[in-house]
Amino acid sequence: MAWRYSRQDMLVSPDGRSWRAVSGPHGYGRIPSGQYRIGEAKEVNPAENNGGYTDADGFAWWCPLVSRATATHMQIGIHPDGNVPGSQGCVGIKETTSKNAFEALKSSMDKVLIVE
Repeated sequence: MAWRYSRQDMLVSPDGRSWRAVSGPHGYGRIPSGQYRIGEAKEVNPAENNGGYTDADGFAWWCPLVSRATATHMQIGIHPDGNVPGSQGCVGIKETTSKNAFEALKSSMDKVLIVE
């Protein structure tokens, strides 16, 4: 089974866990539909990106995505939706605590995310 990001703005793991999420409207807009390979999820410095990758509990992380087709831009991924609401083409987790999403993605390297 694959991960899914739906038009209803939910990120859903293969085992059925889900997180509220957002993609766009800034920069590149919403993540394009298609299939992506999940990269290595890593903790990052909360000061990076003006807190854009930091959840309300102060946990900061980044998980890159690689398009299985042609990417519209180089840095696309999944991360907490910190600072200004919305993303620049990434999938931003909107939960106050995102550590469980991070842990699930950390064990999903090289699996598939389907964006509907």
